[in-house]
Amino acid sequence: MTSYGSPGTSRPQTQRPDVNYLRDIFNKVDKDRSGRVDANELQQCLSNGTWKPFNPEAVRMMINIFDRSRTGTLSFDDFVSLWNYINDWLRCFQDFDKDARVL
Repeated sequence: MTSYGSPGTSRPQTQRPDVNYLRDIFNKVDKDRSGRVDANELQQCLSNGTWKPFNPEAVRMMINIFDRSRTGTLSFDDFVSLWNYINDWLRCFQDFDKDARVL
């Protein structure tokens, strides 16, 4: 996966949240304390801006993309990668949605 902050790109690298903050969120999402987040747990923690859960197929797709170990679940590192990816896209969208009409 390419990084937005890699040489040759114009997008500035954004500051990432503190790892302890993300660990706290991960632990709250990991309801069964397995050390991994499954599709149901991830769906419960995500909203699409309307506080409705993400489509189950979209959640499975996110797990398929970010699950490096191919277990069908996300490790903490996978979760952090997904968190950063979603927030990068959200910031990009907000840059273009200056008057906040869509969100």
